[in-house]
Amino acid sequence: MSLASREYITQAPATPVDIFYRNREISTAIQELLPGKEVGWDILALQSADDLERESITPAMLEAAGLPGPPIIFVNVTFKTEELSGADLAALEARFDLKLIAELVSDLT
Repeated sequence: MSLASREYITQAPATPVDIFYRNREISTAIQELLPGKEVGWDILALQSADDLERESITPAMLEAAGLPGPPIIFVNVTFKTEELSGADLAALEARFDLKLIAELVSDLT
């Protein structure tokens, strides 16, 4: 069995309230798109350079994603590769303009 972890960033809305609702919307979309699958996710609002550094997001990653900087939303989705693939997340990526910044596959056997 293998686990894959995909990390994304996207520009966050301007206000904390809007960030809260966007994070909630992404979480709900993950649940709706992937029913019955074992999927874990984490969604963080990164609002400062210190937040970015803590999550190891570099200025080069922001530039490559076409993002000007904080605030951004960081999304990690982890799943069993036997149940899902990166292609299964395409609708989520498109809907929220998620930019892939890292992917890791770990063999657990």
